[in-house]
Amino acid sequence: TAAKVGRFITSFSYSGPAANVRVSTGAAESFPVYVDSGDNFNKLPPQLIGADYIQAAVADRTYSAVDLMEFAVPAGATTYVAHDDRLPRPTWLTQQFQPTPLKITVAGKPMSVFQRPTAKAESLTLGSNTGTPAPANMYIVFVAK
Repeated sequence: TAAKVGRFITSFSYSGPAANVRVSTGAAESFPVYVDSGDNFNKLPPQLIGADYIQAAVADRTYSAVDLMEFAVPAGATTYVAHDDRLPRPTWLTQQFQPTPLKITVAGKPMSVFQRPTAKAESLTLGSNTGTPAPANMYIVFVAK
């Protein structure tokens, strides 16, 4: 379904089963991470403060789709994806994004942050969180300029 956009995410659609997945603006300490859990951000790296972020659903962490999230970003933006360190990295992540030294912790579990700078406006399609039904965090997308 199509959803509201933010300051840096110019269009967004989500094909997962969870309701209310949305773009939120101004990522900050104590903001909710997911639409269906009580987890909040803490100790965000400076690069992620103020970013738009996709507030996904933990319940969709094992949902399988090659086009789970589709969104557009403007020229000069950087897209970040935080992915649970307990999971194998999906192919879409390793082919489109580069690792960074940044980490965040959600629900007490470490997540590595990957990035993709954009020289020109582009649309991105992100797939499933994992290919295995493992207990883990759903990945988190941030877009900053």
